[in-house]
Amino acid sequence: MHGVNTLSIQRSYDIYATSLRFLASLQIILVLVGVVLLAPILYHRPAAPKSNDAKSIRIKLAPHQSISYPVEAEKNYTIEIENGKLKFSAEKR
Repeated sequence: MHGVNTLSIQRSYDIYATSLRFLASLQIILVLVGVVLLAPILYHRPAAPKSNDAKSIRIKLAPHQSISYPVEAEKNYTIEIENGKLKFSAEKR
């Protein structure tokens, strides 16, 4: 508390004051301890799986109604739903 008193009440920024040196040292040590504790957690955490490109499009219209359509990279796809009817079209680029 003496370091806080030195900074806020006395408005002294004497960096050689023992209490301020102790406060700065304590903050540095706590940051280093935090880094040491987090490093193993982050190191051993498995990486996110690589997302594979989708091979098909699946559209679910109702709980028991769905459609799957294969996807090709060189085509543009259009999906239109009108009055409960699904229109799926593919065009070459």
